[in-house]
Amino acid sequence: MNVYAPQSLLPVLARDFGAGAAEVGFVVGATTLAMALASPLVGVLADAVGRRRVVVWAFALLTVPAVLAVFAPTLATLNAARFAQGLLIPGVMVALNALIAEEVPPAGRARALSLYVTGTVLGGFLGRFLAGLVAAPWGWHAAFWLLALASLGASCWPAPACLPSSTSRRRKTDAWSWRRWGPTCETGRCWQPARWVS
Repeated sequence: MNVYAPQSLLPVLARDFGAGAAEVGFVVGATTLAMALASPLVGVLADAVGRRRVVVWAFALLTVPAVLAVFAPTLATLNAARFAQGLLIPGVMVALNALIAEEVPPAGRARALSLYVTGTVLGGFLGRFLAGLVAAPWGWHAAFWLLALASLGASCWPAPACLPSSTSRRRKTDAWSWRRWGPTCETGRCWQPARWVS
């Protein structure tokens, strides 16, 4: 929802901010750019603090830039809020994919990934549809209130209730140093760079 919701708002945003098509299009582009930049770092963060925790906190923190977008006085400010959203979205997408791959048993993994992909497609559609639906009577600000409430709601109930706990071992010391990825062990398996050992 957070990624594509503003697509249905672009004509209204262009009118309100007096911007051209290329300028207002960056409302979506700022988010996707930030997602591309943040995704590689999210994997390191999820290793350090736990994938489930990253997913839940990313959902919760997504409410902040959504609320900032509501009160954006200029298009540049709105783009900054959207960029901040893009930095947080991989915390859901990347960490959730890794969580499914690690914690869901092989027999149910295909079903879990299918449900995840279905959810992302449905979320993309609902983001566009609902943003336009609420913006028609109440303006584009209402669409960002909707995104804030949806993210907050996901962090308070569906994400904590439905996600499996992280059981894989995470690096607890110096997780940000690429050179000090030492072996870590849990459940009989140790991870070392470039190999698994029993």
